[in-house]
Amino acid sequence: EQNRDLIQQAVAISCMIKGDLPRIDAISHIIDIITSLAIRDGDLDLMTRISNWCLELLEDKTKEETLQKVIMGLIRFGTDQSSIIAINLASSRTYELQNTKNRKELTRSCICAYISLGCSRFEVRGITIKPDILEWAMEPFLLAIAALREGIPPDERMQILALATDVILDYETTIDPLPY
Repeated sequence: EQNRDLIQQAVAISCMIKGDLPRIDAISHIIDIITSLAIRDGDLDLMTRISNWCLELLEDKTKEETLQKVIMGLIRFGTDQSSIIAINLASSRTYELQNTKNRKELTRSCICAYISLGCSRFEVRGITIKPDILEWAMEPFLLAIAALREGIPPDERMQILALATDVILDYETTIDPLPY
């Protein structure tokens, strides 16, 4: 609790720092700490609450870079905690980015996180005999497809599909085969 109070104070103070670069550096560092603390405690609410507060306090110049850092933190939380909610939050926040290159790059990261989560869900025993578990396992893949369609231009989708295939193949080499 005391750490959280200090983080809140640090966010408020860092938002008042004069100069864009020093402010962005301070906020980025704080978001890294918040992400690590949230992952350690499994507390997505901490991450979203502080991140939202931070973004509300900033002006447009530093808001974009801070939002990118928040999205990366949400993706990291989602990957580390197997949290589809965190990846969904990250994916939805990409649409707030003004820079199309950064938006596409972070959408790509969300897609890869969805694919990785989907792969891990397929390790659940009984998946082939229980339709509700199969639906649960398929959900991240369906969300990856939706993010691909909504956030990536048609002429760039093949590249992302190839990357998603690589994620699946890489994941497949790290697990023991399931007996079917």
